[in-house]
Amino acid sequence: MNIRELKNHGVPDEVISILVEAGYTGLLDIQVKAIENGLLSGENLLIIAPTSSGKTLIGEMAAVINAYKMKRCIYIVPFKALAEEKYEDLNDKYGKGKLDLKIIISNGDRKESDEDLRVGNYDIAILTFEKLSALLVINPSIIENSSLVIIDEVQMISDEERGGRLELLLTKIREYSGKIQIIALSAVAGKLNGFDTWLGVKPIVSIHRPIELRQGVIIPDGTYKYIEWNSKTQGEESFPAREGDINQHILSVVKSLVNNGEQVVIIKNSVPSTQSMAIEYSRYLNHLPAASNTLQLINDLPETETKDLLSKTLRHSIGFHNADCELEERLAVEKGFREGEIRVIIATTTLSMGVNLPCKTVILADNRKWQFKHTLQLVPWTVGEVRNILGRAGRLLSDNTTDYGRGILFAEDMRDYRQIINTYLNASLEDLSSAFTGTHIDKIVLDIISTNYANTLEKIERFIFSMFAANRWKSEEAKSSILKYIIDGIQRCVEYELIEVNEKTYSATDLGKICASMGCELQSFNILKKYIENIKSIDTLDTIFVSSLATEVCNQYYRGVDWNDGIRKERIFSRISSMFQSGELVGSIYSMYNEAKDIGRYALNKHVINYVIALLAKDILESNHFNREITQAYMLTNANIRNICINLAWMVDVMYNIAEILNPSLCGKLQTISDCLLERSPIEARFLNSIKINLGRDDKIRLINNNFKSEDDFLDKNPQDFTGIISPRRADRIIQYINQKREKNNDFWKTDHKRRLGKLGYDVAIIENIYNVSGTDLECAIRDLFDTGFTEFNATRITDQKAGEPDLLLTFNGKKITAQVTAKESNNKFVDSKKAGDVIPQSARFKPDGYICFGRPDFQELAKENAQELGDIHNYKAIPIYVLAEAFVLVKEGKVNIKKLSNFIFNTRGYISIKKLHRNVLE
Repeated sequence: MNIRELKNHGVPDEVISILVEAGYTGLLDIQVKAIENGLLSGENLLIIAPTSSGKTLIGEMAAVINAYKMKRCIYIVPFKALAEEKYEDLNDKYGKGKLDLKIIISNGDRKESDEDLRVGNYDIAILTFEKLSALLVINPSIIENSSLVIIDEVQMISDEERGGRLELLLTKIREYSGKIQIIALSAVAGKLNGFDTWLGVKPIVSIHRPIELRQGVIIPDGTYKYIEWNSKTQGEESFPAREGDINQHILSVVKSLVNNGEQVVIIKNSVPSTQSMAIEYSRYLNHLPAASNTLQLINDLPETETKDLLSKTLRHSIGFHNADCELEERLAVEKGFREGEIRVIIATTTLSMGVNLPCKTVILADNRKWQFKHTLQLVPWTVGEVRNILGRAGRLLSDNTTDYGRGILFAEDMRDYRQIINTYLNASLEDLSSAFTGTHIDKIVLDIISTNYANTLEKIERFIFSMFAANRWKSEEAKSSILKYIIDGIQRCVEYELIEVNEKTYSATDLGKICASMGCELQSFNILKKYIENIKSIDTLDTIFVSSLATEVCNQYYRGVDWNDGIRKERIFSRISSMFQSGELVGSIYSMYNEAKDIGRYALNKHVINYVIALLAKDILESNHFNREITQAYMLTNANIRNICINLAWMVDVMYNIAEILNPSLCGKLQTISDCLLERSPIEARFLNSIKINLGRDDKIRLINNNFKSEDDFLDKNPQDFTGIISPRRADRIIQYINQKREKNNDFWKTDHKRRLGKLGYDVAIIENIYNVSGTDLECAIRDLFDTGFTEFNATRITDQKAGEPDLLLTFNGKKITAQVTAKESNNKFVDSKKAGDVIPQSARFKPDGYICFGRPDFQELAKENAQELGDIHNYKAIPIYVLAEAFVLVKEGKVNIKKLSNFIFNTRGYISIKKLHRNVLE
């Protein structure tokens, strides 16, 4: 079908033009089949096709046409990297300046659009499986409020690690059958085992690839024996014969391919081997030119071990791509390969699912993979994994000249050749099956109750037995076993006070909803909850130590780390002992060490991982040690430290959510610790963490050491002022970012408020005044705003104020709030923490019930943090004047109840943002 014929199926000309511009001229068979079977008219479909065969466009067309009809689409993917790639691609094609679709992304690292998702302010929302699961606990109607759900890589329901969570999510989606359209995209699998019937989707299957794929094995004499995917034709190609070991053979084949003008992707089974192979290849292929543009991108990134190695290998067009690389490093390597200046990428399977790299030849260099189950073991790949890896070959190149792709394995000898053929290439694909087991059913039970899908034993049982896994539970023995798991799970939830029982009805407590939404183990949650219940203030070291006791931190596999290493242990025990003697240990870490030290080394060894992690995090948060100093001191890689910090931040974030209910005064410090752990930066750099420019720990420490700690420190500076600290190019981006952020908040809302009031026919002068005037005129303007009755507060100016006293007195339900009004002379200066907090000591003679600082254009980051800390002690709040104006406009638009708004202003503490206002007052 010609791409222009889409118009006959209701696709608008604007969408067709975008697809033509993207290089599409015609539709493939699988795409035509999907359209003919109702893709664009609401039918539920399961699209099954090989890698690189057009599934992506099917999902894209469904999402865009759905959005074009003013309906919402949720697009879920398994990995954050896939979410980012999908977001960038759809935004570039259909976002601002094209169709102006509102496309948002939400994953574990991206939370800025969560409010838009909650209120339905989007056309297409791209989420990871885990993020949608978490959001459904808070807002179960998210799916119901959309008309289309697209599930990418749905075959991952069989994945041992993540399949159970996806299956639970799909079971919930099934509940809306008939109300929403479901499009599931899957790689080719074996038998469906009733999955299509269970999900309520019609399977559309194609095993044809638009670009032929040769899959085969190179034997020692250099013969490549292959079979073609589509035609099933067997054939041979000649490559250099083997001289030396199999690694030398792979190198000689790669060299011949590269010399023939090809780019090559090599997949290895471990992170270290990708890096060592890249170093070796950069020596043997040193005739290749430098990947200059990629080198420039890499050199501008923060210091890491992987950056150092990439800087060497990229000089000869060789890149590597693995989980140790920082995200920006991986993206730079991908970009360099797409643009053709990187000739060889050596990668782990971080590249083997979804990342779109046009390539003619893919080599699977290892015939087995490493798998960690209690111990590290070499095991065969699955057939599906091998097909997916080799199937990355043969993606269309930019010049559309690729006539076939090559997927290559290597054999040591003919016996090895026969084993590879029989195990991987001639074997049947694994059937689609459920990975759900009853071992973690307590989390499933809690999730079901928290999201209001079931509230009695019978309903819980019915829900769980409606899962795909129930196909395996045919016997009475199996059913009895699962029912016992369910009852035990409910009992554990009750024991941990996560659900309540009213007669025979279950409901999740507020703490239970937190546990479910954060996805943590019940036992871990209980440890963190007890800690928050029993402390009055936060000690950073102790908080981290308790977080490290969670299985999500201490029971994870951190590649290459031997926690019993003698040198590291001696360093840690010596330091812990010294801190114990000096009284630096408090709380849980003190108690555990005090108990263990008298028992002996065995007792200390039991918690060695926790001591290491706690001290590591303390140094990250409270020292100005550079990155290399920390990695050397703790004998850990950057990737180890990154993974530890991510897991710790997750648990501290759980603590934060618990504290919001049990002890709000702890929230400010917990939020800071969590944010800084994610950034692996000192707490002193918390403002720098808010800058969405790629700065590493070393950059931030250099900036701090040179007194660049707050927004005002960057203003009126030139990029050259940062020479010797960070590159002027990045300094310029930081200055631009800060200025744009400031301008958007105040000027954006000023324009928006005038537009919205004008639309209502309301006199905009009252809004213009609070944005434009200063001094006593501003005090009067805010008083006049309150006099309009948009709240139940009465406002009077304190005309007899003594030096340094507040400006306004607000009364509400017989209670008093003193308010200070402060405005900077320009958008380049924000209200600092001292000025914002002065209202408290200055209000002594009024004996108020609360305090407000109204500020314009906004508050410094440190002032926002201090507002939370002051709010933990006093009924204090810092309110930007544009937020006050937004509250006024919302009332005039009839979107906010005046009483609800008044209670919100009186009771809420800390910094009040637009997001916080919307979340709490919108009807």
